[in-house]
Amino acid sequence: MILDPVLPLPLLVPLILLLAAAAGWLCRKACRSLPGKARFACILLYAAAVLAIGALLLNPGRYEKKLVSNMPVWLIASDTSASMASPSTPDAASPSRSSLAAGLLKKLAAYQTPERDLRWFGIGHTASRKDDAAALAAAKPDADASMLASSIDQQLHALQRQGRTVAGIVLLSDGRDSRPDDARQLSIKAAGQNTPIHTVALGGNWEAPDIALSSSRTLVQAYKGTPITLTASVRNSGMGDRQLGIVLLDASGKQVERKIVDVANGKTADVAFSLESPENSSDYTIACEPVAGETRKDNNSASVTVRAITSKIRVFMAEGSPYWDSKFLAQFLRKQEAFEVKSVHRLSQDRFYQINSGDDTSEPSPDAGIPTSTAEFLRYDIVILGKGMEHLFTPEIAEALQSYVRDHGGLLIFARGKSYGGSMPAMEPLEPFAWQHTIGGEHHLTPTPSGASEGLFGHVLPAPKDAVWKTLPGLEDVWDVDSISPDTRILATTDDGQTPLLTIRRVGMGAVACLNGEGLWKWDFYPEARRDGNIYADFWKQFLPWIQTAAEFRPGFDLSLHAERNPIETGDALRCTMSWRGIGTPGNVELQITPLSGQSSPQTVSARHEGEKNGLHRWTASLVPDKPGDYLLKAILPDQPEIPCPEIRIRVNPLPGELDNLNADREWLARLSESTGGTMLTPDSPAAAWDAVFAMPQDTQSEEEEYRPAWNRWWVLLSIGAALGLAWWIRRRHGLL
Repeated sequence: MILDPVLPLPLLVPLILLLAAAAGWLCRKACRSLPGKARFACILLYAAAVLAIGALLLNPGRYEKKLVSNMPVWLIASDTSASMASPSTPDAASPSRSSLAAGLLKKLAAYQTPERDLRWFGIGHTASRKDDAAALAAAKPDADASMLASSIDQQLHALQRQGRTVAGIVLLSDGRDSRPDDARQLSIKAAGQNTPIHTVALGGNWEAPDIALSSSRTLVQAYKGTPITLTASVRNSGMGDRQLGIVLLDASGKQVERKIVDVANGKTADVAFSLESPENSSDYTIACEPVAGETRKDNNSASVTVRAITSKIRVFMAEGSPYWDSKFLAQFLRKQEAFEVKSVHRLSQDRFYQINSGDDTSEPSPDAGIPTSTAEFLRYDIVILGKGMEHLFTPEIAEALQSYVRDHGGLLIFARGKSYGGSMPAMEPLEPFAWQHTIGGEHHLTPTPSGASEGLFGHVLPAPKDAVWKTLPGLEDVWDVDSISPDTRILATTDDGQTPLLTIRRVGMGAVACLNGEGLWKWDFYPEARRDGNIYADFWKQFLPWIQTAAEFRPGFDLSLHAERNPIETGDALRCTMSWRGIGTPGNVELQITPLSGQSSPQTVSARHEGEKNGLHRWTASLVPDKPGDYLLKAILPDQPEIPCPEIRIRVNPLPGELDNLNADREWLARLSESTGGTMLTPDSPAAAWDAVFAMPQDTQSEEEEYRPAWNRWWVLLSIGAALGLAWWIRRRHGLL
C-alpha cells in the first residue's frame, strides 16, 4: 500500500488536522444537548466519517502491472548544439552538419505511418519534442551544450513508465556529447529493454578559424637586478599564414611593447617580452590584436603576475681545482644584485681563499670554510661545485649535502661536470650520470626540444635550431656517461646528440643540475662569441632562476606551496601541499585564495597538519573554485607574519564548451550503437538499411503500471454515508435537526 495524495503532504497534513479540529468543535456544539450515550455515539460516528474523508485525501492505493498491446515508438533525435553548425568536411565550403541532418530527417518522415509512432526530438541541454520532421529540421543548431546520452535516457525512462514499447532510437549527431560518460548508463538501459540505438555520424575533423593565445608561466618571480621574461604561445587554426600583432599591457591597460609574430596556418609560434626587474609586484596582459574572421574572441589574451622578490638568492660556491670557469662565474654572480655569494677556492693543501659579495680582494687562509652539516648547508639556497671536491669534502660532508638536497629541498649545481677525481661513493646518489671517461675535443652545446619545452631555451636564450649555438666556443673536458640516473631531464647535448651536456634532476625534495664540461667562460671572453650579445650572462641569468622551479622550496622561503594540478576545470577539487624546512614548527598554516578578477573577496581555508615526512612537517588544504578564471594562492603563517610565504597562480578553466573541440567523435557513436545492438548509418545509407531500422517488431505487448486507489470501492462511500446518516438519525430521534 502506497500513498498518492491529492496535495503535497506538507500542505495536506495541516489541512486534515485543521478539518478534524473544526469538525470536532462543530460536533461538540451540535451534540452537547444529547443524553450521554447518544452524544458519545454521535461524536464517534462523526469522527469516523472525518477520518475516512482525511484518508481519502491521502489517496492510498497500489501500482498494478498489466499487459497491454500498443503501437511501437521510434525516437528520432537530432543534435541541435552549436557544433552542428560546423562544416561536415575539412572543406569550409562543405554543407554544415545540421543541413545534412535536415535532409535526412525529410527522408525519415516517410516512415511515419498509422502503424508507427515516430517522435521527433532536438537535443541541446535537454530533449525538446517537435511536432514533426519538418519542425525538427528547421531547429537552429545554437545550443551551448549537447547532453545527448542523458537526454535520450530521460525520454526512454518516461516511455517505459507509460508502458510503451520503444522499437528503436535514431540519433543524428557529430558525437560531441558534453558528458560522454553518460553513454554507459544509457547503453545498459537500452540494451536491457532490447532497444537498439542507431547512429548517423555527421562531420569529420574540423578546426574552426581561430587565433588562441596562452601562457604557461602565469606567475613570474622577479629578483632585483635580474631581467625577467614574459612568454606566450600563439596557435593559428585555419586562419591562413598570418602576421599577428602581440602586445604587452600593464595593469592600467597601457601598451608596454608590441611585437609582430609570423604564425603559419596550423602552427604555433612563441613570443617573449623582456623586462627589467620591477620594484613592485604587478600584473601584465599579453594579448593578440583583433583578427577578422576568427570564431572565438575569448581566448586571445593571457594575464601574468610578476611578483617582486626583495630577498636575495644565497649561493655557496666551492672550487677545489681553480680554473677560468669558476673565476668567471664567481665574478659574474658577485655583480648581480639578486645574489649573495660566498665562494671558497683551494690554492694548495692548506691554503684557501674566500671571497664574498661586496669583497674586492681576499687574503689566503688555512680555513676552507666549507659547511660541515646539513644545518650549515641550509644557510644557502644554491650550492655550486667545481672540481677537486676530494680535497674539500669528507664522506660526512657529502652525506650532509645529500640531506640538504634530498630532505630539505636544496639546489645543487655541478658547474664543471664530474666534481672529483677517482671515486667518491658519497656523492654518487646526487649525480645525474654514471661517469665513464672524458672525450677529447670541443663540443658545441646544442639545446634539445626538451630544453625548449621546459622554457629554458627559445625566449631570452636562442631556440634550439638557432645557428648561434654552432658559432659559440665548444666545451672541453666533457665526460662520456655509462648510464643516466632516473628522473634526469636532458636539456642540451653534444652536436651529435650522443652525450648530455646540460641536465636537471629531481632528487627527493631538491634538484641537481649538471653542466658536463668546462670552457663556458669563453662565451664571455672571446669577442666573436659576443657578437650576438652576452649569451654567457644571459645563460646564467636564466638558468639559475629557472632551476628553482624543479625543487620543493623557492630560494628565500622555508615554506613551500604546490598545487597537485594546474590548470583545473570549474567544480574540480584542488589539493595543495605545504612543507616546512625552517627552525621550529609553525602553529597554524592557512591557504588564501584570491580571484584575480577582483569580483569577489579572498577566502582563507585552514590547512591540515599531516605529520612529518623525511624530517619535514607537511600540511594539505583543499578547495573547490566555483568560477572559471585566474586565482592567486598564498600560504599564510598567521602566528608568524614576518616570515616570507610562497605564492602560486592557478588557472580554473570553464567546463568544455561546444566550440572547444569541433572534431566529430565517430568512435563514441560507434560504441553506442554496438553496445545496444544498433547499426551505424550514414546519410547515404540505402533504403533497405532504413527499412530494417523501422521494421515492425513481432511482439508489441508490454507491461504498463496502473495506479489503483483503495477508496474506489462501493462499500467505502457507503460506510461514510452510513456513519453520517446514522448520526443524523440519532439527532432527529432526540428532537434535533
